[in-house]
Amino acid sequence: MPRCSREGSRIAWTELIAGPKDRKMATGPFGRWQIHIADFSVESGTPSLSHIETLTPRNALFCVFHDWSPHGEDILFAADIGLPSPYVLDLFKFNLKTRQLKNLTNSNDQWDEQGSFSPNGRRIVFMSSRNNAEFNPRSMKSLRAEDFVISADGGQLQQLTHFNSPGFAESTTEQSAATKAAWSPDGSQLILEQLMMGKSYNSNDRSRFYRLTFAGRCGNQ
Repeated sequence: MPRCSREGSRIAWTELIAGPKDRKMATGPFGRWQIHIADFSVESGTPSLSHIETLTPRNALFCVFHDWSPHGEDILFAADIGLPSPYVLDLFKFNLKTRQLKNLTNSNDQWDEQGSFSPNGRRIVFMSSRNNAEFNPRSMKSLRAEDFVISADGGQLQQLTHFNSPGFAESTTEQSAATKAAWSPDGSQLILEQLMMGKSYNSNDRSRFYRLTFAGRCGNQ
């Protein structure tokens, strides 16, 4: 889904350019993707794009744009760059001015995705399969994922949810995965989504939402 920068002058989105069975270029089980970034403006009620830039970070097959940093210099995305299986991802930060690419999660056997900058840009919430022994990095059917938070440079990892761990208030016996999380404007809360991946997947109870309140303003410290 396209997403504007915080001040609204730029926009980024991900495009599928080849399907899984395409024979004209290298591809994977999710196809081949690329990220586009453009200037965004509205003139006389008509939106328009200009200075469109296409990114294929280190020739990744699967990459998906997630978020803009508050100052608009960094973008956040997940990709399979340098990973041994198409069913694992790392979270990356790319600086549009310096062109520096930084791997924030550095996991060779986990699915890290759905990153979102905190309001001040110092922390990132994301979903990950780590800490779930049932996950098989060669099968998406085994995916179980939780929400985690890290600092913007990739340090200070902390687990936030325990949907798949018995003994916690939010845990369920049904397999599930944390998905996109949203920060409150003051950084004191997160709205979290739990996607049920078992018998409830095709029901009205497929998505469950939670509000997490920090002891302080985690996202603005």
